[in-house]
Amino acid sequence: MDHITRRDALLGGGALSLALLGSAARADDKSPRALIERLYSASNAGDWDAVIELYAETFLRNGEPFAARDLRAQVAAFDAAFSDTRYELHDVAVTGDCVYNRHVTRATHTGPLAHPSGAVIPPTGRGIEIWGLELRRVKDGRFSELWVPPDFAIEVARQLGVGA
Repeated sequence: MDHITRRDALLGGGALSLALLGSAARADDKSPRALIERLYSASNAGDWDAVIELYAETFLRNGEPFAARDLRAQVAAFDAAFSDTRYELHDVAVTGDCVYNRHVTRATHTGPLAHPSGAVIPPTGRGIEIWGLELRRVKDGRFSELWVPPDFAIEVARQLGVGA
């Protein structure tokens, strides 16, 4: 689920992936790999207290200070609008204090959702499948930075059939 194969490394991962082959086996509890695995496990269990504990109280999100409690509010809004949410971790690469991951989020739109424009999207019953790449930096055993593409909400709206 979260390993890099030699084929992946040769076809698309480049030198970084080649250097990381098989490096996960000895990860300790505070390693970037262990933290990302705990993040996805806690997310799928709906254990948002555990998720928030993995982040520094204030961390950098796309270079801007962001409070972990605000992350919790965003997740709560998403959970209120979607049911049967699954966060799937597909690839993980670690270099130094950074962990990179490729993932997919799947869910069904069953509740009202705030659109980036300010409008509210009523439940559609449609499923979504959002692929993404993320980078997190670890400091003192917690995520201190998060880099994510800014278009998640726009892609959700597109898949729900609502203009961006």
